[in-house]
Amino acid sequence: MKLVGLVGRNTLAVATVLMALVLGACGAGDDQGSTNGGPTVAGQPNALALYKANCARCHGSNGGGGFGPQLSGGEVALTFPDPAEEIRWVREGSRGRKGEPYGDPNRPGGQRVVKKGSMPGYPKLTDAEIEAISSYTRSL
Repeated sequence: MKLVGLVGRNTLAVATVLMALVLGACGAGDDQGSTNGGPTVAGQPNALALYKANCARCHGSNGGGGFGPQLSGGEVALTFPDPAEEIRWVREGSRGRKGEPYGDPNRPGGQRVVKKGSMPGYPKLTDAEIEAISSYTRSL
């Protein structure tokens, strides 16, 4: 009987750890952004690590899109010719904006429209971190 009790407790512990990992990977409840990108040379934010921690789960590891729109292939620069507009968009997100136009109204193919309105804002990211993400997405 002691073996059965031990196995049951271990199974519960393993299931609890796995659930925590899954929820953590999905950013469950964290709409503020993760600053775990860590500094690189001269204290500059690690853009790739920040992108992977905050953007890749929806926009794809290479910016090809998925749940969120494609960022690669120059799409970011077409949508936001002014990097300051992209930075504002990342900081504020699109929650509650379903159906609203955004980005450059003169964009080839027309201005973008929020389809899902589910991108969280990232107010906990610093200006330097969001600028690093913006610069990175423009290079995809």
